[in-house]
Amino acid sequence: MKKLLILVTIFLMVFANSMIFAQDEEDVEKDNLELTFITGLNIPSGDIKTFGDSLGAKSRFAFGIDIGRFMTPEIVVGFNFTYTEFSIDNKESDSRAEGLKHRLYQPNFYLKYYFPIESNWSPYVK
Repeated sequence: MKKLLILVTIFLMVFANSMIFAQDEEDVEKDNLELTFITGLNIPSGDIKTFGDSLGAKSRFAFGIDIGRFMTPEIVVGFNFTYTEFSIDNKESDSRAEGLKHRLYQPNFYLKYYFPIESNWSPYVK
């Protein structure tokens, strides 16, 4: 099961953030939605790393999704949700840690601006 999770995570990290753009044609209706899948590695620091002296968090993968709507060809307004679940770092020294996890739910609204350039790449500020 862990091997499958690692392979799926690597696949998502490599391919999910890739975007394919079709060449614009005047008679084709343009899409007005943006959908992005996000994966990454979260490394705990600060209070969550040293929580309760023995219940600190381990590094874990995070998963998320962006759903946005193009208001103009350059401006996107959207919603982002990211989920991270950290395991307890030192389960052996504390029996209270059995079955416990640190979970972070991060909902956000965002505004994204794509810089109009003549290229296959579209730089943006979010």
